[in-house]
Amino acid sequence: MFFRATEKSEGSGLGMYIVKQAVDKLKGKIELQSEYGKGTTITLEIPQLQNV
Repeated sequence: MFFRATEKSEGSGLGMYIVKQAVDKLKGKIELQSEYGKGTTITLEIPQLQNV
């Protein structure tokens, strides 16, 4: 549930867990693509609300 990619970073590692919980509740999708040494791309898809 809580993961930090490196010991050098500060924080609890809670950020992406909270994002995933929110996206799941909105019936959306989250996708991560990562390449070592190059970086990570995070894509969020959240459905459009009806009758707003």
